[in-house]
Amino acid sequence: MTKKKKLIASLATVVVLGAVAIGGTLAYFTDKDSRSNVITLGKVQGTLTETNETTRDDGSTGLTYTNVKPGDEIAKDPTVTLDSKSEDAFCRVKIDYEGLSTSEAADLEAGIELNDNWVKGSDGYYYYQFSMTKSESVNFFNGVKIPATWGNDMAEKTFSMNVTAELIQADNFDQTIVKDANGAITSWG
Repeated sequence: MTKKKKLIASLATVVVLGAVAIGGTLAYFTDKDSRSNVITLGKVQGTLTETNETTRDDGSTGLTYTNVKPGDEIAKDPTVTLDSKSEDAFCRVKIDYEGLSTSEAADLEAGIELNDNWVKGSDGYYYYQFSMTKSESVNFFNGVKIPATWGNDMAEKTFSMNVTAELIQADNFDQTIVKDANGAITSWG
């Protein structure tokens, strides 16, 4: 190889090594940025209580009535209270009867005078017509009238009237609510 070719090969090698060195150095010029988003979800929490309720030996909580007669009106005031740290919520309540036939339960339910803003849906739940806000309490009803038509066939009969309240967040839920022709909430969809 001639001197000239060796010189050109050497210069080419220097240029290639220089480009690699510069390119390698430029690879260190980088940037990075990030954000850490903290998301805390809310909660819906409430309680169902009744005046003078007690806890029984079996762990259940409620009221116990004895020596009840046809035509008596018994005090019963199921009240739903939304917790002070809860998100706004819709409320529905269901009554289940143990120890009564379907027709006996219907007779007893006819003796319940609902408080304002409660509507019974076709699914058996009673729907409160407004969303509840933090610390708000709503009363379902204040008493039950025992059917005066109940006779000796009901003597010494024991039954339970179990009330269950359910709450669901109000935000972003209104699109699934089903309303009747009068605009009353009749289902959560």
